[in-house]
Amino acid sequence: MHKNLHDHQFVFCFFFLLLLFNFQSVKSEMQTIKISSDPRSFILFEDFGFNNPGYINVLISSISITTTKSITNPSKFSLMGCFYTPTPAHQAMKLVLLKDICIMGKPLIFPIFTFKE
Repeated sequence: MHKNLHDHQFVFCFFFLLLLFNFQSVKSEMQTIKISSDPRSFILFEDFGFNNPGYINVLISSISITTTKSITNPSKFSLMGCFYTPTPAHQAMKLVLLKDICIMGKPLIFPIFTFKE
């Protein structure tokens, strides 16, 4: 009888530890950021503490674009917006941006939304 009790305690402890180690720790942080003026050509989500894996919700209530270049063609707004690129592609993306080349539509660039929407 005494041995049987120890067996049940062992099984209970084993399953309890198994269950405990299967729960992943969860950390979350909610941020609201307002950008009223920013000269950067791109802003990384990591600049705001966002890391992978994660979830982001972007809400734009109003936008105003000021540039010295002509944007008379409204279709150019489809080339501006928010996009995702995997971390290994960041360095290549920075080099393309330094050459003043549009990166929307390039491989490894996944649009989240554009300003035409």
